Amino acid sequence: MRISVCVPTYNQERFIPRTLDSILCQKNCDYNIIIANDCSTDSTAEVIERYKQRFPHIITVINQPENKGLIQNLKSCLAAADGEYIAICEGDDYWCDDLKLKKQLDIIANDKSISMVHTPWMDLNDHTGEMTHPSFKSGASFISEKSYGKESVEEIMREDYRGIRFSSIVFRKECLTRAIEEGILKFSPKYTTMDIVLFYVMAYYGRIAFLPDYTTVYRIQSESVSFTSDAAKRAKYSLGCLYIYEDFIRRLCLSQNTVNITLRRSFQTLYPYAMASKDKVLAQELKRIAKNCKYKRRFGQRLCHWSSNSETIRIITTIIFKSLRKL
Repeated sequence: MRISVCVPTYNQERFIPRTLDSILCQKNCDYNIIIANDCSTDSTAEVIERYKQRFPHIITVINQPENKGLIQNLKSCLAAADGEYIAICEGDDYWCDDLKLKKQLDIIANDKSISMVHTPWMDLNDHTGEMTHPSFKSGASFISEKSYGKESVEEIMREDYRGIRFSSIVFRKECLTRAIEEGILKFSPKYTTMDIVLFYVMAYYGRIAFLPDYTTVYRIQSESVSFTSDAAKRAKYSLGCLYIYEDFIRRLCLSQNTVNITLRRSFQTLYPYAMASKDKVLAQELKRIAKNCKYKRRFGQRLCHWSSNSETIRIITTIIFKSLRKL
């Protein structure tokens, strides 16, 4: 039973050696490594090539001829995976348990109802070097009370479940293949992340199990796709996640309760930004998504929509919101 470890990377010359060393330390299991280098402009390609020369029977390298972006680069990496199971470790994260794959394989290979196994992780602040341990529910074995199917996806989506990191998971390749063939999984250029996409897919096709051992380190950089101080970039990331919600809501015909909870949460972030930045295009896109998902926008959200198109309404709305905060 082989595990293919997918390592998508871009401009991570400082981090990729530790990533690969932590994978190559894995014991008591059969694995190979597929590295997808997204046309890095630093020396990432040279670092990877040195590892390839040292471990030619373990490492396969995909050097993209042009920058494809996070989504398509990951797609190439997953497509090259030939193991029965797949793990992911992005090029700036690393594993801290040399039995990580063995422990997860013991769980998933012995229970066909399980589609994915994940573990706790440690956060590493790349700027300060501080390591923190996020807390996890003690005794948790599955993230969803439901066994599988759209009810399980709904449960995770309603709770905005983010208690999983890419570098912590091992999942069945057959579930990935089935999801692509059945049109449940798409690698849309509109998405800004693929982690929650994959988690929804695995929840749909099986149970997601939890191994309580800390096995991986997630590096938090000062500026990244999901962690940024730039309001425009945060809005872009949130909109990309909203496209994911919209697609799964429509493909799986999720309940109106799930629609209301999920879209309300996203709109509460994106509509104030659209108003403040006078972004008419974003406001119209939010209106389109609401219509497609049969979501009834709240008055405040509609007010933000009108404000993005009218300076007068924007000023009045801003005054109203500031007054409400003082109450």
